[in-house]
Amino acid sequence: MKEPPMPKSKKIDKKKDTVYIDIEDKDPVWLKDKGDHFYKRSDYYSALNAYSKSLEFDKEFIMARLNRATAWLKTRCFENAVEDCQDIQTYIQGLKAEERDNDEFYTRMMARSYLKMGAGYAWISKFDESVEALTSATKYKTVFNEREIIEI
Repeated sequence: MKEPPMPKSKKIDKKKDTVYIDIEDKDPVWLKDKGDHFYKRSDYYSALNAYSKSLEFDKEFIMARLNRATAWLKTRCFENAVEDCQDIQTYIQGLKAEERDNDEFYTRMMARSYLKMGAGYAWISKFDESVEALTSATKYKTVFNEREIIEI
């Protein structure tokens, strides 16, 4: 994969042997935000690069992994999207129960990962797994409103 491009507003004095320009190139949150910027402009491959770079520096950054799964779906790489969703679920289920169950953030991440995983399975014609994942997503009633659950 090639490096995601730098914003044009930055002055870049990059030497041939320089790997990183400044701290922003190592900051996973900044890289995720850069991926979000690309995603909003429908540049899904650059978004994938930015999200992947973010995950190199923080493998437990589940928001970047969820956004990368969404970008994988947009680029029709459904197996990769399912794999990212499974990684999110494995990480969250590995947390202590009191930490996981009392935090709304983890609940939203689980619900959205089930939803994206169900879509990925449907696109690769694994319908039983898709129905199972989408059914699991509907159990999170606090995350989705009633209209969204009916659409699922």
